[in-house]
Amino acid sequence: MTVTTLDPKTAPIVIDLQKGIVGLPAVHPIGGVLAAATVLAAASRRRGLPVVLVNVMGGAPGRTERSNVTLALDAMTDLSPEAHDNAVARVFPRLGETGSAGESAGLLDRA
Repeated sequence: MTVTTLDPKTAPIVIDLQKGIVGLPAVHPIGGVLAAATVLAAASRRRGLPVVLVNVMGGAPGRTERSNVTLALDAMTDLSPEAHDNAVARVFPRLGETGSAGESAGLLDRA
């Protein structure tokens, strides 16, 4: 699908392109990714638009024993089985703990 239009107040969000991350092995050559992000950021800045830089580091503040997000896998779905399976296998474990709604409800009842 080709991009045909942008919101006039758009802002690119550049996620995890900090020094520690770009040195890791990635699916695409990091030089090309950095070059593309630089082109997009420069174009946005020329138009006076913001560029949002997101660096994800560590866990959420205030909770040290485990990750501050819990995902009830049986209480969510997606339009695409492939997208859902990818999120469950690769994305959600990086965000926090995964389990069932019953497990989370049980913890809430015991609290």
